[in-house]
Amino acid sequence: DTLITQGDANVESAWTIRTLSSTLSWLEEFQSVKDSIGAFAHRVLVYPYMRHCDITARVLEDIRIIFQGGKRFILRMLLKTHRILHRSDTFYLLNRLYVTDMCVWIQKLDDVVITAFAAEVEQAVQSFSIGEDIRWDLGTIIQQSLAEAD
Repeated sequence: DTLITQGDANVESAWTIRTLSSTLSWLEEFQSVKDSIGAFAHRVLVYPYMRHCDITARVLEDIRIIFQGGKRFILRMLLKTHRILHRSDTFYLLNRLYVTDMCVWIQKLDDVVITAFAAEVEQAVQSFSIGEDIRWDLGTIIQQSLAEAD
């Protein structure tokens, strides 16, 4: 949302955050960073507010930078998310379910754990390929759309 709104949250910000997060929208849990990144990229490409491969790549890079920034930077982003969701008429409950606990939890984590996770995020972001890691066969879809256009 910050990338699209240039840091100025609007009435759609809570919806955007909730929609692009599989956990916040569908209570989905992931077993690996790569699965989480794949689900996020899939959602960016599905929902019409974003739907752009370059935006997906840029957001993944921003995620990598946030985790490399350490505990304070991660907490700052979580608190910003909390503030946006708190202002929503319907999504404020997500703070009680997830975001508040995440804010407390991240403060209790050891810096070594965060550094190790940041390295895992970096590796997953660098190895991620929209063409290969998205759950669609994009090559076939593109060929079909080109054939229909002819």
